[in-house]
Amino acid sequence: MFARRYTVLSLGFCILVGCNRQSDDMPAKNSHTTANSDPAVAKVQLTDFQKTVQQNLENQIGAGITYVDAYYSGGSPPANAGVCTDVVARSFKAAGVDLRELVDQDMKKSPAAYGHQTTDKNIDYRRCKNLIIYFRRHGVSLPSANDPSSWQPGDIIFYDTGSRGYTDHVAVLSSH
Repeated sequence: MFARRYTVLSLGFCILVGCNRQSDDMPAKNSHTTANSDPAVAKVQLTDFQKTVQQNLENQIGAGITYVDAYYSGGSPPANAGVCTDVVARSFKAAGVDLRELVDQDMKKSPAAYGHQTTDKNIDYRRCKNLIIYFRRHGVSLPSANDPSSWQPGDIIFYDTGSRGYTDHVAVLSSH
């Protein structure tokens, strides 16, 4: 299984999940150096996976995607619509990691970990709470906001946008 990185931040509840570690389901490293505009983030060696995630994020930014929270038979919303979890799923899928399949397989293998008796492949990967459980089960903990220099493009951030005590949003870190 692939390793992802995560941390708890002080913005309410936040987990940072990274995708820069080599794993069995990702292609071998072929990295280049990139500079982040934030001086706190040092130059990093990006894997092909990270480069693909970052390029896909840039494509999504330019695509005029509108926020549409809905259930879709077949799982994925149209390319011009979606929610925060769709940004993550699309960017990872572009890089060869299908979160829809992985979350579905993990939920079927360990339903008690997710607190579900049944699964729905069309929506489960689009729920922050399920992604958090998945990445906790298959992730690597990162330092918190106290050390953002360790964060890299492709790291995933889950957080509580309203300080309500539960995670309701996810984002993918980019070097731009």
